[in-house]
Amino acid sequence: AMHEVGHTLGLRHNFKASTWLPLERVLEKPGETRAIGGSVMDYNAFMFNEERANQGDYCMTTLGPYDLWAIEYGYRPMAEPFKSEEEMLKTITSRVAESGLEYATDEDTSFFSPDPLANRRDMGSDPLEYARYRVALVQKLRQNMQDWSVKEGESYSILRRRVDRLLSERASAARFVGPY
Repeated sequence: AMHEVGHTLGLRHNFKASTWLPLERVLEKPGETRAIGGSVMDYNAFMFNEERANQGDYCMTTLGPYDLWAIEYGYRPMAEPFKSEEEMLKTITSRVAESGLEYATDEDTSFFSPDPLANRRDMGSDPLEYARYRVALVQKLRQNMQDWSVKEGESYSILRRRVDRLLSERASAARFVGPY
């Protein structure tokens, strides 16, 4: 819902926002509500911690720093301490190099994009680390899959769908390696 409201407020996708935090920070169990990416305007991957007891947020549950910054630029009313709108906007835009405000939109994620950090459905500051983590998670889930995936009396078509899903997940993770 936050993503779609962002569109109604004029925000575009931000496919570099997922690189804001290192993977270990994304995966850790927070003590409080926090953003796990720079923006809800990214298509962030759902995050699963191999250690279930340490499971953090599966997805973004609050706005990220980029969202707050972009909304401030577009909607902050002109007021003190600023003497003019131009001064206020210059002050806001002067923060462009801050961590969490990285930006890359739809056109930056094409197959031929020169930026390996602009991706859909990844997470963490290092796409290679994310790919390794995700492939290892798939490998772990594939172990004894027939035991945990299908209950006695259920159709093996359920197992087939789950195998297909894991193979798809592995292929998706592998695509982050190519740009490097």
